[in-house]
Amino acid sequence: MKPFALLLAAVLVAAPMVAFAQSEPTENVLNFSEDDRAMNAAIGEARRTLPDFWRRFESDQQVHDSALLKVRFPVKNGGSEYMWVRDISRPGGKITGILDNVPTLDVGVREGDRVTVDPADITDWVYDRGGRRWGGFTIRVHISRLTGERADQIRQVLSDTPVEP
Repeated sequence: MKPFALLLAAVLVAAPMVAFAQSEPTENVLNFSEDDRAMNAAIGEARRTLPDFWRRFESDQQVHDSALLKVRFPVKNGGSEYMWVRDISRPGGKITGILDNVPTLDVGVREGDRVTVDPADITDWVYDRGGRRWGGFTIRVHISRLTGERADQIRQVLSDTPVEP
């Protein structure tokens, strides 16, 4: 069973204790097993709601400017690492953006590189509007397993539901 390496740092900028520290990139890596039912359900729901995300992305500049995608990157020796991509563009349906995390495994790209995203590799999405962060399906699974101040700080950033009405 290979672990998923899930990076939250770029999404939770408003939660200081989860802020990404480049000098120690592994401190914000979260490992989940491939058979984690809750995480797999969250990824499935994020993928199911991608059309809603894209509709808002194309029609609302605030959504467009704040959008992030969590993307699966294959590791050279097997497995996957999941990281956030920012500055998304989608000319002609081709999705590109800037890698917003420091990889902890050999995925062939570095933080700040422009990457092309295969839609099949998108595992989550987020955007900010109205002082809240929408989406974040995998983040919600993670915070459901946390207690205390850290969980409360993350919840303060997230909307009550992942998808806007």
